[in-house]
Amino acid sequence: MAGLRADARRNRDHILNAARDAFINLGVETPLDEIARRAGVATATLRRRFADRHVLERAVALDLWARLIEEIERAGDEEPDAFGVLVRYLRRGLELRAGSLFPAIVADLDGEDDAARARDEAAGTLRTIVAGAHEEGTLRSDVDDGDIGLILVRLGRPLAHLPRAVDEAIARRQLDVLIDGLRARPSARVDRLPGPRLSFRELRSRCIQHRPEETVPATRLMPWA
Repeated sequence: MAGLRADARRNRDHILNAARDAFINLGVETPLDEIARRAGVATATLRRRFADRHVLERAVALDLWARLIEEIERAGDEEPDAFGVLVRYLRRGLELRAGSLFPAIVADLDGEDDAARARDEAAGTLRTIVAGAHEEGTLRSDVDDGDIGLILVRLGRPLAHLPRAVDEAIARRQLDVLIDGLRARPSARVDRLPGPRLSFRELRSRCIQHRPEETVPATRLMPWA
């Protein structure tokens, strides 16, 4: 039985990883048969675990939020300061392609309590890290949690016509540049960044207030908020 449970966990992880990549690269309407093929499992196996596409989308989102929180908790035990934890969060989020996935599927989960709880827990954990880095003086004082979330959204979108390995290498390079820009340098004059400093709550509020009916929902633009 233990072996079967281990196999089941591996199959589930393969399905979630394959679904995440398929939703990002091919869109959320990717046929379940194609996701099963990418996961290396039978379509019947996928459908036994995830009754339909919506159930699979929810599982992928919950898994990704859990992985981000897990990375933050692990980094909290291993890094010397909150800025180091923040860097780990950004790198793990980029590796998991969170900025590509969440805008594609989170709007479909509006109104679901488990998704809302997971989103709020992840956002709250990130706010705590940002506050800690501000208190330490390691993070620029004019950067807020909404800025951190949008970094992943901006960098997470695949560049068309590039091999995935090249695209990922470019994104990691750009993230390293941005991380350096996030650092506070008390010994040097730091000009304030242009544009508003936005928290997740402010960003979500602005999206809701100013979006026309035909535009993308605020939750899709700012899925962490």
